[in-house]
Amino acid sequence: TLTMLVKKVFFATEGGGGDGKGGGAETAPVRGNFQDTAYWNATVTTGADGKTQVSFDLPDNVTSWNILAIGATKDTEVGTAENTIITRKDLMVEPALPRILRANDRATVGATVVNATDKPISVEVSMQTEGVSIENPGTRRVSLAAKGNASVVWNVRVPLVHASEAKFTVRATGNGYEDGFEMKLPLLDYSVAE
Repeated sequence: TLTMLVKKVFFATEGGGGDGKGGGAETAPVRGNFQDTAYWNATVTTGADGKTQVSFDLPDNVTSWNILAIGATKDTEVGTAENTIITRKDLMVEPALPRILRANDRATVGATVVNATDKPISVEVSMQTEGVSIENPGTRRVSLAAKGNASVVWNVRVPLVHASEAKFTVRATGNGYEDGFEMKLPLLDYSVAE
């Protein structure tokens, strides 16, 4: 059998797939399927030649994925192989959010916008929320140098009486490129354990 694991790893890279260009939609598409492990299968059976093939969809993370395959025969012969897949877009929006928010919290939230192209670009970045109010709403315009990045922020407030979660949707568009993300955060009551 063959055990396969595809796990996210973080390191600086050049190149990669995806062009970050949109398909002409009115609003930038949003990524929302973020996972640390893309694929795990403990029992992949190989053919008589010792080869197999698996397919799966990668999550929406723009990152590097480390692939690890471990094989073992019935006679306990073992072998391993490793490789890396890089997923990226020419324009990437990376979340800058806390893990949780509590009732009546005020927080600065936002995103880092990354230009992975060799040319400077200008983009508009917008945020929409559910479950929290934005104290300084509006679209932010940022100019990004080639291979540059910039942070964009908004101030939000959690109402005293609140839903169980907040949803943040950030979109960036410009120069024919677009990206966005959607993330949900738990909204907790303000309380002290007894």
